Amino acid sequence: MDFDTELNLAEAAMQLGTSVEKLIKCGAHRKLKISVIANDWPIREENETAESISGLVDLVPDDLLQSYGADFTFVRKVVTLNDGETVALVKPIKLLRGVLYVTAGEFRRFKRERGSSVTQGDNIPPFLDSTHRWRSPELMLAVEAWMAHFSDSSFEPGNRTTKQHIERWLMARDPGLLVTVRKRIATLVNPEKAKKGGAPTTPTQ
Repeated sequence: MDFDTELNLAEAAMQLGTSVEKLIKCGAHRKLKISVIANDWPIREENETAESISGLVDLVPDDLLQSYGADFTFVRKVVTLNDGETVALVKPIKLLRGVLYVTAGEFRRFKRERGSSVTQGDNIPPFLDSTHRWRSPELMLAVEAWMAHFSDSSFEPGNRTTKQHIERWLMARDPGLLVTVRKRIATLVNPEKAKKGGAPTTPTQ
C-alpha cells in the first residue's frame, strides 16, 4: 500500500513495534484517528432523503471503545475527512480489523507525538498506560511533552523560552486544557528550572 495515502492498521502497528489492539485503544481514547473506506453506506439525514457516503472516513471513538478484544468493529457513525462532520449510518456496519487504516499524515503525527509510549509494544510503563486504573493524565501529558521536545537532543528554543515552547505544544495538543494545568506541566517539564532553582547562594566575603 502506498505510504503517501494510508497504512493498514496492522502495518502501522508493525512499524511502531506494538499491537493492533494497542492502536485500537489509542483510537478509542482520541489519541489516534483510525480510518475506513466507506462504500455507498446509507446515512441518516434530517430531511429523510436517500443519502450515502463513500471514500475514506474516520471512525468515532465510541465505536472503537466497544471493540476491545474483538476481531471486528461495529461502525455506527463516521467522520468525514473534508469537513470533519459526524454522520450516523442507517444500519451498523460490521468491519473486520483488516480493513482499518491510518492515513499517512496521521501516522506521522502519532509516531512523532506518541510513538515513544507504544514502541515497546504491550510492555509500556504503567504510568503511560491510558487503561491503567491509577493513570494520571497530567503525568502522561508531561511525559509526552518531554519526549516531543527533548528525546532526540535536537531542541533549540529560538526566540521563545523553553517553557513557552512547551506551553504552546500543550495548547495544540489539548486546546481544552486549563491554563493553570498547562503552566504546571510546562514548569515540571522545563529542564531550565533545574538550573535556576534551589536556595539562593550565600554571598562570599
